[in-house]
Amino acid sequence: ITFINTFILDNMIVSTDAIILQGRKFGDSSKIISAFTKDYGKISLIAKGARKPKNKFGSTIDPLNCTRITFYKKNAGLHLLSDAETQIGLRKIKNSLEHLAIALMVIESINQSQVDNDHNPELYAATLETLQKLNELPANPFNYFIYFQLLYAQMLGFGIMPEFNPEIKTLRFAMDHGTYLDNIHSGSRKLKIVPRPTAEIIKKINNSDFDLISEIAYEQKHLAQFLDFFVSYFSFHLDKPIKYTSFTLIETTL
Repeated sequence: ITFINTFILDNMIVSTDAIILQGRKFGDSSKIISAFTKDYGKISLIAKGARKPKNKFGSTIDPLNCTRITFYKKNAGLHLLSDAETQIGLRKIKNSLEHLAIALMVIESINQSQVDNDHNPELYAATLETLQKLNELPANPFNYFIYFQLLYAQMLGFGIMPEFNPEIKTLRFAMDHGTYLDNIHSGSRKLKIVPRPTAEIIKKINNSDFDLISEIAYEQKHLAQFLDFFVSYFSFHLDKPIKYTSFTLIETTL
């Protein structure tokens, strides 16, 4: 009996909705897929033959696809992908390099910070909602990345409190407390100076309705400062370096 046949016999087959996060080569013709699923959290799957010119998966397992996947589920480790079908199309997003880059940053955030098999339907819904909004090509799309990061930090248990005293000249943000130094009475293990325009925009987006944040405008030069803030914050709380390689796509348009 072959390895694959043994795998199938020993595991149950299940279906779930998934957002494809990443794919990489495996062997001569297959792929290893990282997917954030509605029912099982982040999982890894092997897609046999996915790199062959004619294969049953096609583009359904490319990053950013919102796909209905069927797979042979193991208790832990690598699952075997059986079938995949696009569930929600995000075709418009490919018409804008900036919107596409920000959507990729959203799934980079999930891929870097979620542990395997951590079921989180609330986070799945928020991620899907953000991607669908970006697919509408709203103005000021980076605002939706900021909104998502604020919401995600809260879901992970280290929410950000962006309010600050407007009379303070130098804004020092306490990473370990998730607030500005003037809002706490104790010391901090990690302080970060936040430029006032960056702090003001983050506060506005935090206090805005999801459908209205596209109306908050600012100069593109501030994008790198927003990114630096969230990279520093998530890297501190997750105790590992966080990077957003897709941001380079935005830099080419600045």
